Amino acid sequence: MNEEQYLKKINFTLFLKRDLSLLAVSCLLDGYANKLPKSINFGFKNIAYIRNNDLTESLRTEKELKHYNQAIKKLLTGQKSHANALLNKGLKINSNVAALLNKKTKYQQLSKQQLGQVAKKLITLYTDLFTFTTIIPYQMGQSLTELPKENIRFNNKIQLKIEALRKISLYSEYEEKILGTLLKEVARRQQLKDYKLLFSLQQEELFKIIKGQLAISSQDLKKRKNYLVLATPKINLVLTGSAVSQYYKKIIKNTDLQAKKKIISGQIAYPGKVIARARIITTRKEMVLFKKGEILVTISSNPELMPAIIKAKAIIADEGGSTCHAAVISRELKIPCIVGTKNATKNFKTGDKLEVDANLGIIKKID
Repeated sequence: MNEEQYLKKINFTLFLKRDLSLLAVSCLLDGYANKLPKSINFGFKNIAYIRNNDLTESLRTEKELKHYNQAIKKLLTGQKSHANALLNKGLKINSNVAALLNKKTKYQQLSKQQLGQVAKKLITLYTDLFTFTTIIPYQMGQSLTELPKENIRFNNKIQLKIEALRKISLYSEYEEKILGTLLKEVARRQQLKDYKLLFSLQQEELFKIIKGQLAISSQDLKKRKNYLVLATPKINLVLTGSAVSQYYKKIIKNTDLQAKKKIISGQIAYPGKVIARARIITTRKEMVLFKKGEILVTISSNPELMPAIIKAKAIIADEGGSTCHAAVISRELKIPCIVGTKNATKNFKTGDKLEVDANLGIIKKID
């Protein structure tokens, strides 16, 4: 069996889409492959991350996603103390990160060894932040909506903790302020003008650069805008630059060619009915374009989108359930909201006139 046949047999499917750096992906991979199995007794064997445009596509297999969901459901229904412990750990990590965000740190006087030790601690915390405040609570929220209420012990208690973690996501601030401060010092020592290019490193590469065991130029880092990270039992590789687009076709199924629909549906997060123009927001930089009274159409809501959310007439999200960020915030702000549409960002475009009927969970394009 050749490589292409092997990948076809794995049959990857889209799991999530996010705006992620290669450094973030290397930490997420660590979280999914190493920390998750220790936490819920389940780990993914086949993982892929591909950035071939402005977003990173996170891929898994249908079979493993099903087992992942089952493992989380088992946790929610039969392992009360452990589920609570995981959520409490996430809340504690958020508290620790919030405290770090208020501290000013300088690294200029540190030796290579000392800076390397700091970097390892910060990267470990970054991985924990992803794992226990995002990965686990996100799937708990998704799985919770599929369980009959009578089968869920401590339903209200666990839902409140999940919502608290989904409402306040600190990994972007952590990346910008805490890791950003570290990378500014690394860039200064490496004589790199733009420290943000260092987010295109994998974590092990970062450690080697700090120790002086690896050198990489700005030009090489700029080529890493697109990347592919593949971890399977038989193939482990990282590709960057032009090589990504060629490999991309071996893994990704082209879903963009599916016929667009005038009507799609999803899960009601907050009721209401509005008619307005759509604005597709899939990356942070697009948020400044959002105008008051538009309908926010996004892949997945998060605290970074709040400046757009408070202006929105309605919210539509590809992902999410009753405990996702969009659902929680829409209930607080009383904004009509439909989540879990799967493909609203692909089905509609900015400027489309939409009727959002969040009483029925239906979105209709008006000609």
